Amino acid sequence: MVTLFAIFVTYSVPLVKPRFSIELQVVRNTLQIIPKPRFKNVFVVSSYQMKGGYKVNIKLMLDPEDPIRKSLESLGIVDDPDSKYLLIRRGGEVNYIAGKKDDQQFYIDVNDICFIESMGHDIIIHASDGTYNSAERLKALEQVLPADRFLRISNSAIVNLKKIKRIESSLLQKFILHMTNGSKVDVTRSYYYIFRERIGI
Repeated sequence: MVTLFAIFVTYSVPLVKPRFSIELQVVRNTLQIIPKPRFKNVFVVSSYQMKGGYKVNIKLMLDPEDPIRKSLESLGIVDDPDSKYLLIRRGGEVNYIAGKKDDQQFYIDVNDICFIESMGHDIIIHASDGTYNSAERLKALEQVLPADRFLRISNSAIVNLKKIKRIESSLLQKFILHMTNGSKVDVTRSYYYIFRERIGI
């Protein structure tokens, strides 16, 4: 029995937080979704098996060419950007992030991303060639973006450290980052020392 992924689920259940973690396992070519122990009361049974022809829609935060995609499809998983289920490889980083522009789906190379910000209910990816909308939360994106290049600098922004053109000191323990695409992004007080330590200033 091998655990392949952690899945973060949005699910409306009274008295239970709307997002929680469950595990995806493959046992003898059968896919099982196993809830974490403290959430077992959410499910009628402790495991849910998908067999013969059964399909389940899940957002796959995997690279387009990731061979795991085909394995999941053969087990009945369908990649659906609008699904309430989000599947992330445990401890894995991605090279591409899905985003929408003009109602078309794109896979954006993480090297082309300058920063990602939350604006109200929208998550905006600022890339070298323009902006894209993401259906994911910042926290989910933070988990899969390469940790050696990306850093959370506020409650509403993640930056690509390699896309910082200039760092401007500001009052009240803040920095203003001038990005290569011409944008300015603030490092807030809560992340001031984290940023300083990471950059070495």
